[in-house]
Amino acid sequence: SPLDVPVDDPGVLANLNTDYHFENGNLRDVRNLTYLKESGLSVEDYIRQNQIQSEEPPAIELMRNDPAQGISICWQDAADPLAALQDRPALLALRERMGRRLHAEQIEPQSLAWTEAELDGRPCLKLTGSWTGLDFSGGGPFWCYFVPDPARSRVFCLDLLVFAPGQDKMALFRQLDAVASTFSTSRPQQ
Repeated sequence: SPLDVPVDDPGVLANLNTDYHFENGNLRDVRNLTYLKESGLSVEDYIRQNQIQSEEPPAIELMRNDPAQGISICWQDAADPLAALQDRPALLALRERMGRRLHAEQIEPQSLAWTEAELDGRPCLKLTGSWTGLDFSGGGPFWCYFVPDPARSRVFCLDLLVFAPGQDKMALFRQLDAVASTFSTSRPQQ
């Protein structure tokens, strides 16, 4: 399938518009996640309850169209998340897996630039570069933040992506960056 997910996968969490890729009953629509707060479930509880399994890191994507801009978030476990920030090949591999899975894309290695940054008051790494579509003739820039979460032994990858051929992308990235700057690894106080 175009998403590189077997159609007989026992459970996949995705947007309902991807339903045509899966056998009946195998897709769990992400819109079902709105009831989590009412049910007192975490995303992990929902995934476990619906027996959704994947070799890939968990990921979620927020998209806006016309022009296309989005924020994708994935994470992986890390015994020492701060030390994991030193392993740039592993961080890049996490971003590449997410890009192939969510966007059917590949990263252009010669475009990559790493810088130190800060999100949620903690140090993180920022990766900028460009991507090329595998299923269509197109591509564009991305900004990506790798944020350590020592409390949960995870490293988060926040990916900012714009596809706006012929348009100035800097204003679009500033909007996405403003949203990404609100990312926090701690739960809101009730």
